[in-house]
Amino acid sequence: MLSRIIAAPFLFAAILLMFVAFRNADYAIYIVPNIIVLAVIYVLHPQIDWWWYQKHPPKMDKQGQAFLERFFGFYQALPPEEQLRFRNRTMMIQLAKDFMAQADDKTVPADARLIFAACQAQLTFGMEDYLLESFEKVVIYPDAFPSPKYPEHFHLSEVFEEDTVNGYIFSLQHMLAGFTQPNQFYNITSHELSQSLTMNHPDWAWPAIEESIWIELEQISQFPTQALKASMNRPDIEPLAATVTHFLTYPAAFQKILPGLYEELNQLLKVYT
Repeated sequence: MLSRIIAAPFLFAAILLMFVAFRNADYAIYIVPNIIVLAVIYVLHPQIDWWWYQKHPPKMDKQGQAFLERFFGFYQALPPEEQLRFRNRTMMIQLAKDFMAQADDKTVPADARLIFAACQAQLTFGMEDYLLESFEKVVIYPDAFPSPKYPEHFHLSEVFEEDTVNGYIFSLQHMLAGFTQPNQFYNITSHELSQSLTMNHPDWAWPAIEESIWIELEQISQFPTQALKASMNRPDIEPLAATVTHFLTYPAAFQKILPGLYEELNQLLKVYT
């Protein structure tokens, strides 16, 4: 990363001057400017590296590309130049988020990172500001979990807000299933991302969604509403977030059954050209 490249000559100079200063103390004064520069680089390294990555996004490996090509219809439908933009954004989102695993080995699988970033890249594909910076932490559990927000419900996902950080919690098992088998499982990742977007931009012209929308959503996805709500297992499944998730996951069926709402959401999000 760029900050380390910039820091290297100053670190080398500081070490060299330390050896020289052992023989001649007059050179000790020249160590100080190098230490100051290194301190500044350390403090500013996130901004320095982010600027570099914006100019030179890290490339997605072939395994990641193959995963998108196999499972993600939105990516498959993009022309090659837009696929490249999508991959770049997906990699940048992964860099911008703080992933944390609540598992024995404390590692977040690469496919979980990719799924989260791909779902966010789709949701924000028509936006210049695509990072959702207000929600920076992504916590991954192996399976359903309770939480301080829902202590009595072993649920699959949620958006949380705390004093110091906001973010998401997901069940890895259901995160994978919703992405790779969207005709059999609900995409909880897109749901929570959609919810966080509405929270981040409450001033946008979001459509007014009534509880009766679940009738049309059931027709679009072929998921029984009660089964969907039971699987997520928390008392407040947000109708607007569910509507946006269906818009993202089943665009053709959504456009057929709710054409007016499809156009309204697409004008707002600019996902589909």
